[in-house]
Amino acid sequence: MSDAKVELGRRLFYDTRLSGNNQFSCSSCHRQSNAFADARNRPFGSTGQAHPRNSMSLPNVAYQVVLGWANPQTRRLEAQALIPMLGETPVELGLAGREEEMLGRLRAVALYNSLFPVAFPDDPSPITLGNVTKAIATFERTFVSGDSPYDRFKGGNASAMSDAAQRGETLFRSDRLKCSQCHSGVMFTNAARWVGSTTDDPEFINTYRWASQLAESYPGDPGVVISLMCNHIKLAPGEAVFLPAGNLHAYLCGAGIEVMASSDNVLRGGLTSKHVDLAALIEVLDFTDGRVPVIHPVLGPGGLRYPVPIEDFDLTRVQLDAGSGSLHTAGPQVLICTEGTAVLDTGEETVTLAKGESAFIAAGEPVSASGPAVLYRATTGLA
Repeated sequence: MSDAKVELGRRLFYDTRLSGNNQFSCSSCHRQSNAFADARNRPFGSTGQAHPRNSMSLPNVAYQVVLGWANPQTRRLEAQALIPMLGETPVELGLAGREEEMLGRLRAVALYNSLFPVAFPDDPSPITLGNVTKAIATFERTFVSGDSPYDRFKGGNASAMSDAAQRGETLFRSDRLKCSQCHSGVMFTNAARWVGSTTDDPEFINTYRWASQLAESYPGDPGVVISLMCNHIKLAPGEAVFLPAGNLHAYLCGAGIEVMASSDNVLRGGLTSKHVDLAALIEVLDFTDGRVPVIHPVLGPGGLRYPVPIEDFDLTRVQLDAGSGSLHTAGPQVLICTEGTAVLDTGEETVTLAKGESAFIAAGEPVSASGPAVLYRATTGLA
């Protein structure tokens, strides 16, 4: 960052030359008087087209890891600046295909011909689209807020927040409302990182984007609305969750292994073209709210075992090397290969499992396995 680049970015942020019709600027939707957001229920772009999402507030935007709902991979302000400029669904600044026209307008301004070379001294032709976005992003990184009444209250000023505001914070963090489960941390968002954060990736689960995609795949299915009311859990490789009976759940993407206890009452709840027995579903559903804890495996006999509070089944991750090892259990086993190639030997036959293939081993039947491979072994867990 440099003062020259900040000053250039400030002027560009407020300049209507950055729109196709010379009527809109970045500040048209991100108004300083409204914390660099706007006061509209539905914002609109330079052509008057209504937008599906509100203009986000920009203070402390430099700390955000994710910059928008539409694409969680937009993680640099420079890249984000191109979206309102060149985007067509919806049209914001309306510059798609008119980039050179916009740059020509800037080159015709004497002030810009002096500001760009100072901000980008190593660039012989500095008035470029890339440098425009760099300057705007630099200016946006100066939007730092840290002296609000809430900040002062947390800093020890007991009179900085009213009693009503303090009661509101109690509700905000309560199990009753659970606002803070998504609006957490020093900036009330789980899409930001700061000193002391435990990961570089945001806990960014776009429930509304998922609902939109589900509505396209299952038009008219009430399960689309129900998806907004469910916990959205993103599991890293090796992680798991345990769901007691009566929990409605669905897989949205990715690959996983599901082990289910024996049941004669498995019911569909939606997101399907098949019949949903609503009366039976309501009878067995558990409507208790709350977070679902993530389970991590612990070292046990034969591999990494996933601890669950029931004996109906047992799941273990088995890392196989080139040597042979026994996989004997008292109960029956289902073995599925998730990495490499596993060779199983029961004494009577040899079975080779490639990635994604599985085998059933009867109770008490001896089996040895060699790799290199990763197997997941499901058994009853009963003695």
